[in-house]
Amino acid sequence: MSGRSVVVVVTVEGSSGALARVLTEPGLTVHLATLAEAEQALAALAPDVVVAELTGQGREATALLHALAERAPDVPLVAASAGAQAGAAQELLRAGAFAVVDREDAVALRCMVARAVEHHGLRREAARLRRELAPGRDRVPLLGRTAVMLAVKQQVDDLAAKSSPAIIMGGPGTGKSWVAREIHERGSRASRPLVVISCVNLHETLLESQIFGHRRGSFAGATHDHDGAARLAAGGTLVIERIELLAGRLQTRLNEMVKHGRYTSLGATQVFETDARVIATTPRDIESLARAGRFRDDLHETLRMGAIRLPALRDRRDDVAFLAEVLAAEESERLGVAARRFDAEALALLLKHSWPANVRELREAVRQGVRRSMGDAIRPEHLPAAVRAGARAGIAREPDRLPTLAEAEAELVGLALEDAEGNKTLAARRLGIDRKRLYRKIRRYGLLGNEPGEEDLDGADDDG
Repeated sequence: MSGRSVVVVVTVEGSSGALARVLTEPGLTVHLATLAEAEQALAALAPDVVVAELTGQGREATALLHALAERAPDVPLVAASAGAQAGAAQELLRAGAFAVVDREDAVALRCMVARAVEHHGLRREAARLRRELAPGRDRVPLLGRTAVMLAVKQQVDDLAAKSSPAIIMGGPGTGKSWVAREIHERGSRASRPLVVISCVNLHETLLESQIFGHRRGSFAGATHDHDGAARLAAGGTLVIERIELLAGRLQTRLNEMVKHGRYTSLGATQVFETDARVIATTPRDIESLARAGRFRDDLHETLRMGAIRLPALRDRRDDVAFLAEVLAAEESERLGVAARRFDAEALALLLKHSWPANVRELREAVRQGVRRSMGDAIRPEHLPAAVRAGARAGIAREPDRLPTLAEAEAELVGLALEDAEGNKTLAARRLGIDRKRLYRKIRRYGLLGNEPGEEDLDGADDDG
């Protein structure tokens, strides 16, 4: 029962505190409260078990239990009653008691409290697993058995327990936006707003307005007042994606807001306050950008203590097979078909591929494999062309055949995206094509799936 706490609620008539002394032992913190103090104590202490000392009889006792059950419906309630009253256990259990124990039997009381504490822990764990396994909840970005992923998971847990600013770095498709949401949802701010702002393709003034808000007439097109994300996310979390694209002046404004909790809107003189937690994401190495003078040192210092680096999939290859099997099982279940598994050749291709778009690309490859396979096995021909082509030098390992034009093109597009760190404009420029044509090729070869907060490719034309 280490680290647990118990609230002992006594009746209005009062108590000598003997029950609290019986329960006091190493690792178990006992708090005394009257019924009038119970609500505040329950909210402040979040106990694992409530022990109600019943000194009244009949309806008085059941009324007390009903009152406590209403105040803490998810916390086990142990009724410590007089020996004669213990015979009415069924009535007390119907009133909401987890168990009824003779308060004079110290051993039985301690054992029952220990059992209630264990029961509460199991219920919390089951609730957590139900949330993680709920339909539509993505578990994949943090799955992995390698040492680097275990370290990342620990960092996510640590940051979820805090409210300090953070920055998540990682290549395209590593799950930056998902991890930011996970930190929010695991923490104490989960019930408060989560507001996401992307710095991609936004003019400096418009981006400033999106974050800090504006007053009507503060710039051309400002026809009405706008609160801004900083105000909307008060008490919650403000996620700023692609923060490296934020202009230097706005980086300074953001840093001042994070440090002091105050800011002004465009065109306003009033100073607003916010306690929004800021989590930034970027595919770039912020430390390198700061050293090169391309990212402000002050904002870097503010964010760096909460930095998480998500590894590229090619840097944790021992996780590829595990992730592929998890994704295949999920996609099979979603489609209502028998679970699909990869044969040895298909698995070898997955392990050889460089995965320029990381987990997002693996997810799309697995989806295509499950949909194309007719039996229970996913074979090489069911995988996208980019995966069949192999990783970088993969084609050279097959001297007995030339790659198809589609395979060669898929590999070239994947390498361009990897070299451009997911920047589609830069990748298109290096390939000598426009962005729309690049989108069509990305969709055709299954190089990228969709990730929350990233550019959605669903509008791209599949022809050509």
